[in-house]
Amino acid sequence: MQSTQLQLTRERSYVHKWLSANGQRTAYVAIGISLVATIGLVVAAGVLLHRSAATERQTLRLERLGASLTRLQDFTTDAEVAHGVTAQIANDRAAAVRDAEFAFTTVERYDMAEARAIHPTYAAYLAQSDATFTALAARNGASTVGDHRRLERALGAVQAAISREVTKKSAELRRTNPQARAVLISSLIAVLALISALVWQFELQRRAGRIDRDLAERAQELIRLRDEFVASVSHELRTPLTSILGYLDLLGEDDLPQDERSSAFVVVERNAERLLHLVSDLLLVAEADNGRLPLTVRDVDLSSLARDCIEAALPAAAAGGVELVMRADSDIWVTGDAVRLGQLLDNLVSNAVKFTPEGGKVTLSVRRDDGDVTIDVTDTGPGISAADQQRLFERFFRTSSATAGVTAGTGLGLTIAKAIVEAHNGTIEVESAIGRGATFRVKLPARLA
Repeated sequence: MQSTQLQLTRERSYVHKWLSANGQRTAYVAIGISLVATIGLVVAAGVLLHRSAATERQTLRLERLGASLTRLQDFTTDAEVAHGVTAQIANDRAAAVRDAEFAFTTVERYDMAEARAIHPTYAAYLAQSDATFTALAARNGASTVGDHRRLERALGAVQAAISREVTKKSAELRRTNPQARAVLISSLIAVLALISALVWQFELQRRAGRIDRDLAERAQELIRLRDEFVASVSHELRTPLTSILGYLDLLGEDDLPQDERSSAFVVVERNAERLLHLVSDLLLVAEADNGRLPLTVRDVDLSSLARDCIEAALPAAAAGGVELVMRADSDIWVTGDAVRLGQLLDNLVSNAVKFTPEGGKVTLSVRRDDGDVTIDVTDTGPGISAADQQRLFERFFRTSSATAGVTAGTGLGLTIAKAIVEAHNGTIEVESAIGRGATFRVKLPARLA
């Protein structure tokens, strides 16, 4: 017994020593694996959801084709009742035939194999319907039992072909939806693992003495910010995941109306994109911290990027009653990464719109300035205190006005903006006072001639 306890004690001691020597490296590996797993799972879920939505839309097209073909039967009865084919009946039937042909063309456009499977019975039915209708016209609406039997057999054949394809689609949906649900649950587990690895890595740094003992108050503040970040990120992740899982359960109901099913797919796809955006922000911050923010450098038209940014921000500004103004010199070029610079402008303008009250104004200015290019984003919001300005670009930091107003966000937007600016050898600063709005000013080197 004592030997066993001694062995366990030695093993614990070995594990403790190994973690002390390799804990930081292990934590970074765990963070990297968790990030890759989260991004991969979210992308996989997006692919599955897109496939489910495409399958559902094709099912609706097949059902519309079946309904349009069935409708042609009505005109045979109409001709019999009217004792002949009137001009109105002929015109209505011609319109119905065009509708059926359009429905078939739509099915063919999105799935050629399905169209080929249906086409023989589809063409035979249209031919039989035309022959029956022509016979009715010649006999003043008088029909025979043979006419009805041939037409019903032709309709039954094409409806059976359509039904087989719809059944295949239903079977595909029954496979795809549970797969998407499983992948999304796995992504939630990966996100939780990521958060745990971040907390572990922070604890290892603290225990290793990397936090200066003379800055104990600052360390406590970092712990508080960490806790707030974990809570904020957990909330940001939980909200879309809860929505996705709820709508996936709803999609599992067989009697769900088609319009509600389509709306559910839209909600699921939107929330999956929201998750992917958050994970991408976390990954970008991690890359910036390691000093390896990747850039694809080329000549960039900053005036054009500014116009695109304003256009993208217009819906949010309109919803909040905020006026957007752009002042940009023409033909302003810099050397840099167009995607990252666009992200910089989007972050600054969307941040300004978010904190500007209804009736306020946000101005984006781009101009040349002594060999540099200056970007100003000015708002008429509540302003930023001097104390908050000192920490504004720190990771996960949120101003007192953001927390007091319960404004959504994780505190990464300005950190990302600063990382992008510094990667382009530029500077970013803020000018603000409480009650007087804020101006974020970015200076970038102009493109060399």
